[in-house]
Amino acid sequence: MRSPLQETIADIHNQVYDETLGRNKRFSKYPFRYKNKKINYHNLREFSDLKDLHAYRRRFIPLVFQVLTDFYPESEFSDAGSTNITSDIDAMAFGPYKEEMKQDFNLSFEGFFNQDSSSLLDVNVYDVQMISLSDTQENCRPPFVTSPVKMAKDPEAPKYICRLDLRDDPEVRVDQRAWAFVKLLLYASEHEKKLLFLLENVYPDTFHRDITLARRYLQVYKRPKSVMSQNRLYEKASMDLRVLRERLVANPDNLALQREYVHQGSVATYYAQDAYFTVGTLADVVFLQQMQVQGYDLTITEYVDSVIENFGDLCKAVHLDHHMMCGAAVVDVSKYLFRTIHALDMVYDLEWGSHSPFGNIEEKTKKVKETVRGKITEAKQVKHAAEDIMKAVNIPDKCNINELREKTFLLLFSMLVFMYKHNY
Repeated sequence: MRSPLQETIADIHNQVYDETLGRNKRFSKYPFRYKNKKINYHNLREFSDLKDLHAYRRRFIPLVFQVLTDFYPESEFSDAGSTNITSDIDAMAFGPYKEEMKQDFNLSFEGFFNQDSSSLLDVNVYDVQMISLSDTQENCRPPFVTSPVKMAKDPEAPKYICRLDLRDDPEVRVDQRAWAFVKLLLYASEHEKKLLFLLENVYPDTFHRDITLARRYLQVYKRPKSVMSQNRLYEKASMDLRVLRERLVANPDNLALQREYVHQGSVATYYAQDAYFTVGTLADVVFLQQMQVQGYDLTITEYVDSVIENFGDLCKAVHLDHHMMCGAAVVDVSKYLFRTIHALDMVYDLEWGSHSPFGNIEEKTKKVKETVRGKITEAKQVKHAAEDIMKAVNIPDKCNINELREKTFLLLFSMLVFMYKHNY
């Protein structure tokens, strides 16, 4: 028996399906299927079908969010109207009932479609904010601190970043570095993991410590294969984090609680879909690159976390099958390769005031990233973008997935040697 919210989702689905997918016979209305199989937005081969499904999700998701916002009037979702056909849709829940609102969305969506929103429509809903941006300082209570910043698009509007400032705490630095390596270990191949083992003998006091802790986290925090099962763990971790935050606000001087809060924030995002595990990577990508926040500086250690974690996501994108490498997955490859090299460039810039030896790759991948963002409307444009990213890393053969894997991993290996040599 459907819940009232599932009945509402069914009504919205019927309406939006008729408006967007009704003429495409490959999609059935109910049960919602593609060629009589479960839909997977990531693996949809026909580009015309991807365009139709994108039109569906752009209409469907905001309507569902509006229903939930009406039910939780003091809470809301961030804008979910992505215009990029190949991009995921990331929505953040805000307000005093953000955890309940996100949980209601996941359970109702999965209950109606019998599939998670990440796989079906490439839609990810979050509620954990280890670092946040607001118009005022009022909601940032001790021990959380504010930093005044500006937005590149609106420099006159006052903005404040709120976070725990533990970037110089040695225990937090080790914990966050281990979480960055968790991302890498999740997606590195067995051969690549064996090569990483070589560095443990070279840097036993630093690299061995960090990657050993990452392996322990992977043993302690088991992540099930089912995305819906991961969602249940994410929802529980979010609730636990809310309780911990209340304890922390009541005991703002408790350093042990502050450290636990940062760690548990990484635990929560570890179970989320397509999320960053470390505060440094989140600040680098979301706040500095995407939102173009000005006046907030990261440390070298935080940029190194960003290098490692973005490379883990790059491994995930590169390790997709050959066909997808010549398709929409190239967008993720160019995106994460750019973010990896950009973070490394910032390490060089902070240390020596110069660009890294990989800067030419950053410029090439930046052009590819800007070209594909929001401008891909036909399959041939994706194919050309795939060829461009191969040229950016000097791979002459079109879509040579194995050579790209080898080159990108050797790139990371040289990065790690450099960073641990300088004790970052």
